[in-house]
Amino acid sequence: MEKDSRIIEIQWRKSGLQVVHKEPEPEGPTEADIEVPRWGHWRQRRLGRIWGAVMLTLGFEPTGKCREALKKFRSDVYRDYRDRLDIAKTLAGWDFEIYEDHLREGESAGDKYVDLSEFYDFAKNAGWSGLTAMKEGLKIGEKNTQPFRQNQKNNYLVLMNEVLTLLPGYDATNPRANTDVVNEWLGNKGMRRPVDRRSLDNYMIEMAEAVEKFDGRLKLRSESNIFSG
Repeated sequence: MEKDSRIIEIQWRKSGLQVVHKEPEPEGPTEADIEVPRWGHWRQRRLGRIWGAVMLTLGFEPTGKCREALKKFRSDVYRDYRDRLDIAKTLAGWDFEIYEDHLREGESAGDKYVDLSEFYDFAKNAGWSGLTAMKEGLKIGEKNTQPFRQNQKNNYLVLMNEVLTLLPGYDATNPRANTDVVNEWLGNKGMRRPVDRRSLDNYMIEMAEAVEKFDGRLKLRSESNIFSG
């Protein structure tokens, strides 16, 4: 016969004493929850929240259970985690890039997204110890783990497009026509053209594509806020 693990509680109500069955509280973390990272997963994922990236610098799988288990059973390691997280949150956006427009980002600084390879460089420059596992696990330095900076590049392109819209005749809907507008503006300022026409054409097209993606993210975020409200 299966043992009933529910908790019995006697409660007083207007109708009299009643027996109430309650589910047991979930068990706390165990030492088995302290796990090493799934490096293959994180190598492919490339991005992670800041608090998770800090856990990886210590050589632990970034899960809530693992973090709580460290707090309970490895207080010295958990103290290092808290110290590193405090440093990382303070320097986020200064000493390393964060993805402020990531759709899954949280509200707190620790829940922003970062490139894990770039975060490794930050941790190394900060003099943090025990980074060998992270370096080998993410295969830092190999060609397939180059820093992921497309988001940063797109932000620059969107900003440049907004600046260039101030030029007379600039048409955001016709990228190639803008090559002549920019060239004429540079000539009127007496500036030497830094790139040839073909390269400038490509810049204009990349700007238009970046703006389209940026507008799409804003629309998606706006719709998400509507549904969540």
